[in-house]
Amino acid sequence: MKKKKTSPVKKKVKKAPPPQEAPSVLELAKLEKNMPAGERNRQEGKQHTREVFRMWCVLPDTFKGKPERITELLGITDNITIQLLAISTMQQFADEFGVIPQTLSRWRKDIETGNDYLAEVKRTFKPLTKNLMASLYRKGLEEGDAQRMLAYMKIVEDWREQLGIEHPGDIGEGLTEEERKAIDHLIQKNTAP
Repeated sequence: MKKKKTSPVKKKVKKAPPPQEAPSVLELAKLEKNMPAGERNRQEGKQHTREVFRMWCVLPDTFKGKPERITELLGITDNITIQLLAISTMQQFADEFGVIPQTLSRWRKDIETGNDYLAEVKRTFKPLTKNLMASLYRKGLEEGDAQRMLAYMKIVEDWREQLGIEHPGDIGEGLTEEERKAIDHLIQKNTAP
């Protein structure tokens, strides 16, 4: 008699629940709003709120408080940045995060006089470079506004103009006798007392 083949019993493996996303610094700052006063809290302070305030400070004031459609047109798609741009004043920030305006003024002074302030501003705008390049290309074709292009490239991209002549190094036969005399004459003329 033949034995029937039996298939092995498959055990059901429990799948781990999907990992939950860690709360954003903005969410953590909002949780600090109702932080009870106490010695430990006074020492540690509202570190997430201060970080969010730093992020808010480096955003251009001209973008703050504008409708979300405007930030979309500017190419800003980061959710935290969009939420921060909805806050237009320090008083509004103070109300939103439960910080007194005097504390915000002190934080702002510390932030804006810090060594890494400009670096943080540059980091904030770096992702928008591609949008600006497209816009500059378009406007450059339409209007030829080179000064704005140069200013942006210098500030955000650390571009520097270089003065000099690129030369392959081969000067061939050198200067002709006539060219040498002309150069000597210019040197004498410009160096004579």
